[in-house]
Amino acid sequence: MANLRYPTPVKMRSGAKVGWLYYRTKEEAVKASYRAKSRAKLLAAQGYDFGYLTPGTIRETDGLWEVVIP
Repeated sequence: MANLRYPTPVKMRSGAKVGWLYYRTKEEAVKASYRAKSRAKLLAAQGYDFGYLTPGTIRETDGLWEVVIP
């Protein structure tokens, strides 16, 4: 099984169906995105619903890189 640990974020936020991790570099965000997509694939196979958000999505916000996680 792939390593599903996320790089250490500088901040995090959680919601009802997904969470968000924030990174200083795009490189860390890309690594976290890959892991989020892998984890989401496993959870989706078990019937988990992520709402309207897509795990693994990356966007730049307030000088940090935000990654949606399952």
